[in-house]
Amino acid sequence: MLVTILLSSAPALAVPPTLILDVFGTPVPGEPIRLRFWGLAPGDVGGLVGGDAVVAGATCPAALPFCLDVANGHLVGSGTADAAGAMEVQVLVPVSAAVGSTAAYQGVEPATSEVSPAFGYRVSDHVDVFGVWDDPSGATSQLEIDDQGLLDDIRATDLSDFDNTADMGFSTWIGPNNHAYWERLDWTSSGGSTWLCRSLQQVSEQQVRMLGPADRTSPSTGGCHGGPWTELSPAAPEIAGPWTDPQGHAVVVDASAFSVGGATWTTSRFSNRERTMIGRADPGSPVAGRWARLDWTVDRSGGVLVCPTTVAAATEWQARSTPAADPTDLARGCRGGSWTTLR
Repeated sequence: MLVTILLSSAPALAVPPTLILDVFGTPVPGEPIRLRFWGLAPGDVGGLVGGDAVVAGATCPAALPFCLDVANGHLVGSGTADAAGAMEVQVLVPVSAAVGSTAAYQGVEPATSEVSPAFGYRVSDHVDVFGVWDDPSGATSQLEIDDQGLLDDIRATDLSDFDNTADMGFSTWIGPNNHAYWERLDWTSSGGSTWLCRSLQQVSEQQVRMLGPADRTSPSTGGCHGGPWTELSPAAPEIAGPWTDPQGHAVVVDASAFSVGGATWTTSRFSNRERTMIGRADPGSPVAGRWARLDWTVDRSGGVLVCPTTVAAATEWQARSTPAADPTDLARGCRGGSWTTLR
């Protein structure tokens, strides 16, 4: 799979800029990556075209006035360079992308045919430490990890890329001073447990990528840049348990699935901080294969209320991107109606 970035320039520059492409995120089928472009003229329009290869003579997408043609190309996104000549676009990796195949990305200036270096990335499955985790020692807060980033009580970080073969990744965040910080992540299995090591923060991507791997010899006692690794224990959803809705239907929620009245959705992810679950309808369901998002909230008396914000999304990411229900309006905050109280 090759995703080629086509950049239209109006007006054309007398001296073509040197285009630089940064890619944030390991390609995972059906999930987004971020592409950042540098070296454009402010106001230049960029279009993202996906195809197999850059081939002269193929059909040019009608939405772009100028472009290098892409075989089987189709416009998948666009953006405008800011005053610094940079732009950033989020692009979904096709669901059909095969794990283990190579995804390539390249920047193109259509007016001059200038191209950036092409980068190839291996299409990956979910990051190996994907999930919601507790620290059995109580030393750290609950940690939520997915293919886009890490979330704890202190900050949310973007997972810029990861490698399940090497059991490592890099994450970044913007500090209070508006400066980007970076950390290296290492993970391993030892003694029947999963262990995570997060490096001290670094002030540049180059610095964090120069850090060596953590010592995996004895993660329970040391090896994580001067200290022990963090043991990760799978956590349960905040509302895990058997419930009953007002119509008397059984509602069951756990880390692997949620079910209502006999219909079951296998859980792909959940977040206790965002109070949401995403799942895919099991065979036999009227919406088999479709994706659902279930939001929940807890009222002042400790009562649990839920809202199925969607039950028939075509993809996991579409379900996840569905706007959240409004927990401040229990009467009309669930798709224009009331939240459902569980007993």
